[in-house]
Parts: sequence; structure tokens; C-alpha cells
Amino acid sequence: MKVVDGSNDFDQLVGEYKNLLSTTKSDVSETVSIARALFGIVEEKKNTNLLFHQILQRLDSFDLRLKKLEQSMSEPAKVTSRISSKDEEVLNYVRENGLVSAEDMAQSFGYKGKNAASARLSKLFHEGHLKKEYTGRNVLYKIG
Repeated sequence: MKVVDGSNDFDQLVGEYKNLLSTTKSDVSETVSIARALFGIVEEKKNTNLLFHQILQRLDSFDLRLKKLEQSMSEPAKVTSRISSKDEEVLNYVRENGLVSAEDMAQSFGYKGKNAASARLSKLFHEGHLKKEYTGRNVLYKIG
């Protein structure tokens, strides 16, 4: 946004006032009062424009920060830590089978129940290695 300094506005108002004076008769004190009032109006307009300019700059700054925050929130969290050999086995199993449930994994890896398998799959999901698909009440995992 362009900040207006007010000099053009003032010149325009003075020109209009000069035209008005040439067509009417008024005393000097009235002329000075009107000129002061016009100058005050122009100065107030200049200050208002400057204030709007500062507000727009702050809004642009907030908008940029909000966009960065939204972008960071939409990206999945990835952990840069190394994957354990057991996790690598699970990921290979998911690659080979496409969609895997916790029950499938528990049977293939010899877990006593599906809770441990579910926990490992969930961990790999939160690290960004797997994606979830819901089929009714079942959760299936695939390579992300």
C-alpha cells in the first residue's frame, strides 16, 4: 500500500479554496481559520494512512506466520532416528503383503496377542513409515 504524504491533497484543497476566495468576499481571519482547518484535515488523513499502512504490514506478517504454521501442522511428523531390525522386518512384511492388520502381524511374527503387534504398527505409523486405512472396525496398515 502506498503511503500518501498529503502534500498533493493540501495543494488541491488550497487551490479550491483560492477559487472560492476569488468569487466571495471574506475577511482575513476567516481565511486563516479555514486554512488551518484544511491543513489539520490533511495532516489527519496522512496520519490515518500511515496507521492503516502499519496495520496492513502486521496483518501480512500474521498471515505469513499462520501459513507457515498450517503447513508445518499438515506435514506428517517424521522421526530421523534409525529403525530397529525388528521394525525393518515389520516394514518388509507390510511391503510384501500390501495391507496388514495387527492380527495378521501377530500370527506371522508369533505374538501371543494382537496388542503388541498393534502397538508396533501404531509406532511405525506415528513415525511416518506407515499409513492407516479403516475398514469398519478394523485398522489396516500399508507403506506410507
